[in-house]
Amino acid sequence: MKLSLLRLCVVWTIWVMTTLLLLDCELSGRPCVLGCMEDERAALLNLKAAFNSLNGTALPLWHANSRDCCRWEGIKCDNIANTMRVTELYLNGTRDNDELLLPWLLDASLFLPLEELQVLDLSSTAGLAGFTSTLRLKNLRSLNLNDNLYLEQLPNLDGLPSLTEIFLSANSFENLNHLKGLKLETLDLAFSNHLSSEDELLIICNMTSLKHPSIRENNLDDSIFEGFTNTLRLKNLQSLDLSGNVLKQVPNLNGLPCLTDLYLSDNSLEHLNHLKGLKLETLELSWNEMSREGELSVIWNMTSLKHLSIGFNHLSDPIFEGKTSLCELRGLEELDISGNAFAGSIPPCLSNMTSLYTLGLSYNHFRGAIPPSLLSSHRSLEYISLLGLGIYSTKQ
Repeated sequence: MKLSLLRLCVVWTIWVMTTLLLLDCELSGRPCVLGCMEDERAALLNLKAAFNSLNGTALPLWHANSRDCCRWEGIKCDNIANTMRVTELYLNGTRDNDELLLPWLLDASLFLPLEELQVLDLSSTAGLAGFTSTLRLKNLRSLNLNDNLYLEQLPNLDGLPSLTEIFLSANSFENLNHLKGLKLETLDLAFSNHLSSEDELLIICNMTSLKHPSIRENNLDDSIFEGFTNTLRLKNLQSLDLSGNVLKQVPNLNGLPCLTDLYLSDNSLEHLNHLKGLKLETLELSWNEMSREGELSVIWNMTSLKHLSIGFNHLSDPIFEGKTSLCELRGLEELDISGNAFAGSIPPCLSNMTSLYTLGLSYNHFRGAIPPSLLSSHRSLEYISLLGLGIYSTKQ
């Protein structure tokens, strides 16, 4: 009797609170939204079924008896026109591992009820080989298809007019034709070996809206850029990642007025001439086996640099000497010179870089005390790496 009375009180309390909330919303004119739309909830349950086999366990927290899908794992909702709508959907890694070797096609029409969807993550979806039809989501801004090795062809993207970001790394498709005509700002093609010809590179260079492309780890060599001038069209380019390729020289990047971040680590760079004139803030040149200090002189004039990594090359002390040297880069905030052949005392001129908050000196041949001026003049210095050095501090 007491238990039944308690349940009645709970139900009555919830009803009163809900009624008061709705009344308050109506009187104040504020939007009042409870739960997600039923057709979107049904669409999500259909997607769950598509991701599962007969004995599948994908998306176990998506329950048919749970009314508010906005609270489900991997879903973000926003209030649009006084209605909670699904705007972000993260299905990455949800496909059952026991189906890893079974390619399957995803029915693109299952997404149609999600009309306000802006972000869709289908990365690491075991066995995903494509879609049964064109994916049509007029508001989708970001699509992640990373790490889907069975995806041999880039899907048709004509039904995504608002798309500005696409992530396609670690896939196996052979051409980029479906990227034509898209107004992309971010494009990730890492670990894919897509750029086998100048024609593929031309598709990218025709994307005049592009700001952040990554084509690292694509086995690119200098030949694909020889005589290539189409980079001049990329007037909005802000960052470029060419790490992990086999480049011996920096491609011609003149005519990119907005380029501030350049990543060239883990190549075989010997010539840096094409860095002249660039107003970079971030430059990553680690793991390039560079040994000729003269090649680096083009960098010492980049007064705009804030983040510089030249670690794990074969560089030695002359880069600290002369009127134009590393120590002239006084605006640096992060500097990594680890893993080179620098010897003797830590150069006192590093004290001139008063904006540094991260300094990497590990795995060189420095010996002796840390210059007191280095510690006293760097009030912003938060981290200094001294691994593998015979270094000590005299500061008490």
